[in-house]
Amino acid sequence: MTKPEILSFRQLAYLVMVAVAWILGITVSEAQTFSLQIKNAQTNSGESAVDLYGTHGFNRIPGTFTDSNGRFLLDSTLLSSSTLSSSTPTVVFVKEGFRFDPPEISVSLSSCPGYICAVQAIASTNSTVALEWTVVSNLIGVAGIPVSVPSAQIPCPKLTDPDGYVVFAVDKRETTCNDADAIVSNDTYPVVVGQPASQVTPTTCNYTTTGATGFRVCARTNSAGFAYTTCTTSTRPAVGSQTTYNLDVKDVNGVAIAGVEFFGDSNITTKLANRFTNGQGRWQFSTSSLSTAPSDVITADATISVVPVATGYRFEPAQLVLTPGSCPANTCRITAWRSGLSQGVLKVSATNGSAGLVGARVNVTSPDACTPARTAFTDTKGFAFVPVLRQAQCSDTNTSLLDDWTAINPSYPGCTFTHQSDKPFNVCPTMNESAATL
Repeated sequence: MTKPEILSFRQLAYLVMVAVAWILGITVSEAQTFSLQIKNAQTNSGESAVDLYGTHGFNRIPGTFTDSNGRFLLDSTLLSSSTLSSSTPTVVFVKEGFRFDPPEISVSLSSCPGYICAVQAIASTNSTVALEWTVVSNLIGVAGIPVSVPSAQIPCPKLTDPDGYVVFAVDKRETTCNDADAIVSNDTYPVVVGQPASQVTPTTCNYTTTGATGFRVCARTNSAGFAYTTCTTSTRPAVGSQTTYNLDVKDVNGVAIAGVEFFGDSNITTKLANRFTNGQGRWQFSTSSLSTAPSDVITADATISVVPVATGYRFEPAQLVLTPGSCPANTCRITAWRSGLSQGVLKVSATNGSAGLVGARVNVTSPDACTPARTAFTDTKGFAFVPVLRQAQCSDTNTSLLDDWTAINPSYPGCTFTHQSDKPFNVCPTMNESAATL
């Protein structure tokens, strides 16, 4: 596109902005205009022809490329709503041969002081591409559905915008993907579409998609997909003398995963011999089977924490905190995906003399950018169970975060802790279940 065409489009966009603002009763001065400025990290000059992808109507704006100065001007009136206070787009940057810092940005004054969003383009053989996903029901976008791509550059779950749309920045796959080997850099990207946020009426949604690989994407270029949803509602179960939980583990395409082992507090690990999913991917237990003595009764309304573990798999959620009604009909869904990194569990035992310390807070570091620390509380036996990533070996001296030692930070009012180890308050989780005694 030539410069005159860009200018004519900007002029047209401005006229449209004025018209929309007039219809909505907004003055042009009230409209917010952000400047997305992308500079080459090596030359410090503007990086032109960077393709921009974004939510909240941004993806419907034509010609979203940086100009010859590396800039793109975003007028808030071109988005889904009239002001950025009610629709903050997330924007992802793509250009062959480059990565970007940050990989994405939320266009707001907190991220863009003075209405300037500063981004660096870093020359790299490992380019960034966009992975787009849209959740629809009867061909209409569904807002507010959590979607995550656990191995994206920023893997944190995002809620779909009013069009049912989300976008993630991911590393371009340069070769054919293979989820069966131990090489993380050639894994497909799992797209995990979650359940709606907690509602007055419990809602369960089922998702389907088209394409040979379903909800797994080998992103050798910019990629897009759809999730078609049907949802049902249920009533909250009454709490009786016991609560029975069903935990269903399936992969992103809905295939049941057998043999997933669960670890947990409240006597889950010590009392139950069978803690594995069956051929239908289901593990079921009742609170009545957890009590060990009249003085150690696990009540129907107890809060119970469980962690799924399996070699070659990771899970979303990585940990569940169960209470009656926390999942619709007390049936919880867990999504598993193949990964070169396996999820394990760290069992932390906190003691005070010879007795378990109840209610101690245990923070454990995680290489997950979304949850840099996971938290659990010790049960009546002084045990806490926290999900971790298994390692072949650990190192805090290289540039990778994925093989760092797992740090443990316990706390309890009036208490100090010790940890007998060559590297106190650190664990290298090499097994399905690793342990630390404090």
